[in-house]
Amino acid sequence: MAEQPFWDHLTELAHRTKVVLYSIAICSSVASLIPSNPLDFFSFNSSYNPMISVIIKKIEADLLPKEGELIAPNVMDIVLMYFVVALSIGIILSSPVIIYETYAFINPALYPHERKAIFPYLIVSGILFLLGIAYNYFLILPLTFKIILQLIEAAEVSPFLSVSSFFSFVFLASIGSGVFFIFPVIIVLLVKMGIMGTETLKKNRAAIYVAVLVFAAIITPDPTPLTMFILFIPFVILYEGSLFFAKRIERKAELEELKNALKLIESLKRKTS
Repeated sequence: MAEQPFWDHLTELAHRTKVVLYSIAICSSVASLIPSNPLDFFSFNSSYNPMISVIIKKIEADLLPKEGELIAPNVMDIVLMYFVVALSIGIILSSPVIIYETYAFINPALYPHERKAIFPYLIVSGILFLLGIAYNYFLILPLTFKIILQLIEAAEVSPFLSVSSFFSFVFLASIGSGVFFIFPVIIVLLVKMGIMGTETLKKNRAAIYVAVLVFAAIITPDPTPLTMFILFIPFVILYEGSLFFAKRIERKAELEELKNALKLIESLKRKTS
């Protein structure tokens, strides 16, 4: 396996990044322009309703409590809202491309057995990413906005929320939750590749949990710890599960090394006898 020059790596990285950005741009554009009713493509009336508008209304209906109301203090808030929603949809739809391009970039640096081993992890990462988004959307966000609205009412102020802030938070929190769910897979992969050991992960478990709690607090910024722990609990389950599987991988690797060592000793004995 020949080592590529540094600039070749940068060129390859730039190419893969360009493909990902093109994919996100295309998916975002399609989400912004495609009509909710395909027949609108062939009509020229003023009732044209893009799919992204339907998605925005659906998100508002699902997540915004009845007591809350979205406002647009200025024109740029509307523009930013559509941009954030389109970009986030583009990232979600492009997740298979992102996974493939990541695999394609690291593929030349892997041995054949490593290539076979890493591909299932990329697939699982994609599934967990989408599960993290769904978990955030259907459980964490509704509870977060409900708590925020209750605090607003307790302060006896009008429950008005900026549309740009609302949708920016929804999608940044969703993407963050998706990435959050991928961490345990990365841990297992690092152990499998021999970069990190399970003993190190166990010794630093407390520090990792503290860092995770801080990250959870950032992407669930309601002032109570409830939603933070709702996001933290599945991470703990996934993390402990990843340690369990990683330990099995380590034992399997140790047994393989022991078998190879015994074969080598047996071979040396035959040569000396």
